[in-house]
Amino acid sequence: MKNIKYIFAVVLILAGLGGIFKGSVLGGLLLTVLGVLLLPPVSEQIKEKFSFWQKKGVRYASYGVLLLISAGVMNKNDFKSATTPKDGISTSYVANQDYNNKVEKNVANLSENRKQQRDKWLAELKTNSVYIDLVNKSSVSETYLPVLNAISDAIKNTYSEKGEALFNISEDIANAVEKSENGEQKMKFVIALASLSMQMNGGLPKEIVAVFERYKSKFNLYGEAGSTVYDTAGKSVKIEKSYNLAYAFGLFEPNNKKVLDAIYESVQKGISQWNESDSAIVNENGFMALKSEYTNHLKKVYSDSPYLINVDFEITASDLAQEYKANEVSADEKFKNKKVAVSGTVEQIGKDILDNPYISFSGEFLQSVTCYFSKDDIKTISQISKGDKITIIGECTGLTLTNVVIQDCKIWE
Repeated sequence: MKNIKYIFAVVLILAGLGGIFKGSVLGGLLLTVLGVLLLPPVSEQIKEKFSFWQKKGVRYASYGVLLLISAGVMNKNDFKSATTPKDGISTSYVANQDYNNKVEKNVANLSENRKQQRDKWLAELKTNSVYIDLVNKSSVSETYLPVLNAISDAIKNTYSEKGEALFNISEDIANAVEKSENGEQKMKFVIALASLSMQMNGGLPKEIVAVFERYKSKFNLYGEAGSTVYDTAGKSVKIEKSYNLAYAFGLFEPNNKKVLDAIYESVQKGISQWNESDSAIVNENGFMALKSEYTNHLKKVYSDSPYLINVDFEITASDLAQEYKANEVSADEKFKNKKVAVSGTVEQIGKDILDNPYISFSGEFLQSVTCYFSKDDIKTISQISKGDKITIIGECTGLTLTNVVIQDCKIWE
């Protein structure tokens, strides 16, 4: 009987150590403990020290509980492993898999010429040293954050011109890539993937989507220069330069609330910025680039967003002033007694004769938009400076002399 216990105990210990090695730490540890408890010398020592262990019912119940828990934990880990193919690309991440499926359909519908061009780009891409590091070697390093940041920026800044889809990369972001070590190869990698990201070229291959997912797990959706991020293992990395991967995930998961929050927050923190309203943005990416399109997108897919401005109109101060200059009657019909969000550059900060604080935006010649606040808001207004670009929410009360007046105002953070 003792020999059988020895054999069974050793088998459990080896199985437990194997489970730990494969990544199921808790399940493997419990199985190892069970094996040790079954070893006759160990069991006898415990009997001598603890009287309750002398009861067979207690021992067998303990063995059974440990076996069931360890088996359950290890089976769960095996399930997770089964959903991750050998190429390291997780198919359990449903949102990104939806994008991968979309890319497959896009590629299948490409013309033969475009398919050949895509295959050529991919073949060249796979010889790039950056691709080898990021895909083949699964490298996750701060070194490549500027590269992924540049691809993400290009995705945001996709636009149309004469029926052709094009992209821009912000000059400072492009310089950060070009001036880094192996900058030429990195920039070739960025340009190739920025081109592939467009639907007309099929979209990003699943291997690159998996790269972005790994970097998001390590570095989050965006980061500020000087900040410290922690990965799931608790290791910390201090970020040297700001980056924003949220735009790439906006392409993969356009309705993901965390991604949509990150897009707004990154602008709020000065990591990114909204494009000018007259930019010709491809519709698919418009919600990432234009604040107005972002708001419209939130209304459709994320109506409870903390960043959704609940107003009747969003308008720039210069456009509002122009509307009143062109036709006061028509402007009143449209804006008067309506809740508006007015954006612009602060021209003046002061108090009226009743000591109520106000902020004026620059507008048309001899005409401005003046926003009046409660005295309770003085502390907030004291932190605003002339030249700041801000958004103010309030009720439009129409034109007074040369000013379009907004009452009961609050600054939109």
